[in-house]
Amino acid sequence: MTSTLVTHSDELEEIITSRPHWFIRIGTSLFFVLLAALLTLSYLVKFPTIVRCTFFMTSSNAPKSVVAKLNGRIVQILVRERQAVAPGQPLAYLESTANHAQVLKLAQYLDQLSQNHPSARLMPTDFQSVDFANQLGELQSRYQEFAQIRSQYHSTGAAAFFSKKQQLLEGELANLKRIEKNLTQQSELYSSDSQLAGKELAAQQQLATQGVIAPADVRREESRALAKQFPLKQAESARLNNISAQAAKEQELLELNKLVRDQAEAYLQSLNTLRSAVADWKSRFILSAPGAGKVYFSRFLEVNQVVRANEEVFFLGSTSTHYYGQMLVPQQNLGKVKVGQKVLIKLDGYPFKEYGLLNGKIATIAEMPTTDNNFLAKVVLPDGLRTTYGKKVVYRNRISATAEVITEETSLFDRIFYQLRASFGTLN
Repeated sequence: MTSTLVTHSDELEEIITSRPHWFIRIGTSLFFVLLAALLTLSYLVKFPTIVRCTFFMTSSNAPKSVVAKLNGRIVQILVRERQAVAPGQPLAYLESTANHAQVLKLAQYLDQLSQNHPSARLMPTDFQSVDFANQLGELQSRYQEFAQIRSQYHSTGAAAFFSKKQQLLEGELANLKRIEKNLTQQSELYSSDSQLAGKELAAQQQLATQGVIAPADVRREESRALAKQFPLKQAESARLNNISAQAAKEQELLELNKLVRDQAEAYLQSLNTLRSAVADWKSRFILSAPGAGKVYFSRFLEVNQVVRANEEVFFLGSTSTHYYGQMLVPQQNLGKVKVGQKVLIKLDGYPFKEYGLLNGKIATIAEMPTTDNNFLAKVVLPDGLRTTYGKKVVYRNRISATAEVITEETSLFDRIFYQLRASFGTLN
């Protein structure tokens, strides 16, 4: 058997006979170990998906605007910036042909009349000397109509004409009822007397039949019995006349009461009409506070400045307000947004790197979308307007911001799996 001897160079022999480095010897095993560690780590490491939404700050008692209802010139400003005001307090007067103070006095006067009606018919003494003539401008004609009707109503109450007439009629009616009672008693007496005369006539007729008395005596008894019936008929006629007189008096009382009611209703209707006209005038020419709070000017205001219809002239901020947010959730990732999730709010007017973020929590999510196909969610602010840096931000109505909703945490492995499944689905 012939053997073949293979010779190598010294360099190749050294490479063949040398022991490989430990990293090369276990490299394959180490690769699989590292791959398994990465897979395990990707399954264990979880982080949430952030859904970004548009956010607007608002409040349960948001500032209310005071709007001018017509074009006009400011003739008087009654408040200062940041002044506390009460509900209904006048803030400014717009130009009118009427005297604003007199119209307000008239409104107070009408309110007192409304409270006093119908128990008090007389004009309150505090307003007896008030003269509204030629000071009510646009309301002058309506006030004159009311004054005429009220004068009639006031005169009837002051002169007590209807009251006295009613008392007289009621007294006459009471007398008629007493007369009726007497007439009834008289009729009963005449009836008894007539019955006795009838019995006497029957006895006389029986005696005449027996021949005891003469026929002339019977005729005299018949005449006497007929004479007894005449007062009875007169009494019955008088009683019927009395009943008719009572009905006439009752009719007069009804007509008198109806006249009083008609005058009262006409007065009350005229009063309410004038009150409505005054309220409408006040809403147009007097800018009043819609509630209690502090007043803010929408811009620099001064006397003789012109305002336009539907222009916001003042804002009224409440002293106590509960703040919350309105968030527009897009259709994309809507299923991940749920009630109770945390929301990080970055206000556009307060850079979050300097001021920090506001913490929020989703309270409700609307079932129906808005006109732009977003879903409105309400976000409460557990810490109020204090940021994560401990700074207090100043509220501005409808201040805009960006909200980041912290959704449920998902592992990195699941995210890779979702991407692979989506890729294979696209290829198929």
